Amino acid sequence: MEHVFPDLSSHIIYKDAATPNTLQRWTLNYKGAAYGWAWTPSQFATPSFTNNSSIENLYVTGHWTTLAHGVAGVAYLGRDAAKEVLTRAIGYAAILTN
Repeated sequence: MEHVFPDLSSHIIYKDAATPNTLQRWTLNYKGAAYGWAWTPSQFATPSFTNNSSIENLYVTGHWTTLAHGVAGVAYLGRDAAKEVLTRAIGYAAILTN
């Protein structure tokens, strides 16, 4: 990068890096997985997979609770969970539709 942006490193205050070993150590994710399940037919073509909870008012979301992949998939799950909480709380189904 220095050949494109001379003296760049002198302007950087903090640098960090994470490897799968780092993720496994800090999150206990299997083999340091960053995005949840592998995007393979053996893992995402499971018709019985569900993120529903049997505990009332417990909303489960996260990269291990769904077959959605990565940050975008989890963001949609968080949005859906928030929509369900708000819909139940105030009975307004149109919240967060777009």
